[in-house]
Amino acid sequence: MGAALTVMPQPTIRTENLVQLLLDYGFTPGVRGGGHTDFSHMGGAVITVPTGQEAVPPAFVSMLVEQFYAMGLASPDDLTRILLG
Repeated sequence: MGAALTVMPQPTIRTENLVQLLLDYGFTPGVRGGGHTDFSHMGGAVITVPTGQEAVPPAFVSMLVEQFYAMGLASPDDLTRILLG
């Protein structure tokens, strides 16, 4: 079995930066409502983003990093550098 993924605590990031990241990685926005937007990827993943907020919390960012890693889209280190800009 492979090594376990250890994700370091992530900072909050601006929602607009997260949305741009998802678009850059091939996610397509859909409709959800209630201050949230679903972003779907052709690989089958769906990520619901709280677009009604100015920033997303660290727990959400950590979940996103894990999901990107599981999909093989980017390593945790790559995403951390991207998100911190």
